Amino acid sequence: MQNKVLICGFGSIGRLYAKVCEDIFNEIFIYDSDKEISLPENYHFIEEVNQIRESFDLIIDATHADNRVHLVKKLIKHTKLIITEKLLCNDYSQINEWENLARNKNLSISATGRWEVLSLNTYINKLSKKYNLGNTISLNITGGNCCLSTGGSHWISNFFSAIEQTDYFDKLRIDFNISIDSFNPRSEDLEMLSGDITIRNGDFPFRISFHKNSRISVFAEYIFEYGRVYLNQDGSLTCHYYSSQPKFRHIAHYVPTDASINLLIEHSNEVQTLNISRTLKGNPISIIPGVIASKILIYAASISKHHNKSKYDVTLEQIDTYFSNIEETRVKLT
Repeated sequence: MQNKVLICGFGSIGRLYAKVCEDIFNEIFIYDSDKEISLPENYHFIEEVNQIRESFDLIIDATHADNRVHLVKKLIKHTKLIITEKLLCNDYSQINEWENLARNKNLSISATGRWEVLSLNTYINKLSKKYNLGNTISLNITGGNCCLSTGGSHWISNFFSAIEQTDYFDKLRIDFNISIDSFNPRSEDLEMLSGDITIRNGDFPFRISFHKNSRISVFAEYIFEYGRVYLNQDGSLTCHYYSSQPKFRHIAHYVPTDASINLLIEHSNEVQTLNISRTLKGNPISIIPGVIASKILIYAASISKHHNKSKYDVTLEQIDTYFSNIEETRVKLT
């Protein structure tokens, strides 16, 4: 077993991580701003970050986006391995700090990647080649059980993780049609973001729609030249493809792993298990796609709040220019 782990934030996500860590680490340390939280007897509680003296095999940040980057910067002297949740930040001025952390060669920092840990892109590519689906036409994500800044950030990150050339990012165009919902069941101080975001890679659109009035789980549809692939609610993949006779359609099912099924079960800690395993094995999920997702969502919230407009078409470079010309760079996304 590993020696020590520090989990920062003991809310719902922090508790899932802690449960996983019980089978991996000899000692579990918890830091939380709530000094009255109840912990299992074998856990150690840390009241203040500046009281930390020991080193840890792994530090997990499960706090809120507002405080995340400042906390991580304080903790890097106590570990070489960090896992952090998304959103990475709520303030555009912190984007550069995350990029600097990503370039720190003495630190391995991993972002929680819901679809990356399940290698969703790899499975989609395998199905495309196996059934000769041809070129990708579009990718549509629809949901409503969580807002764009939570569930949406994972899909946007997954999109950018599939693009290997970072110098290609600024060639993409991003369309927004979004709104802010001040009612947030998680917090009275935070807001929820709903609507549509489309990222265009040439003629290929990646559309993501999360609406507050919808209560369905996330539904993903990959459209190809000669077929479609659906991500089902049980984590399985269904492929509709056509033979050499275009009017004859076949249906094939990809049998999911236990991990993909458990991923969509409420209160499952499968994502946390896989993230820890990858990080400890030296295969962390890059935080750069998460940084870009944060940038896009902060911009979406900002234009909705400050300009009373929801429809925009921009590049990542134009987003940077936008924030260089305004004073208030912070939003209040959950």
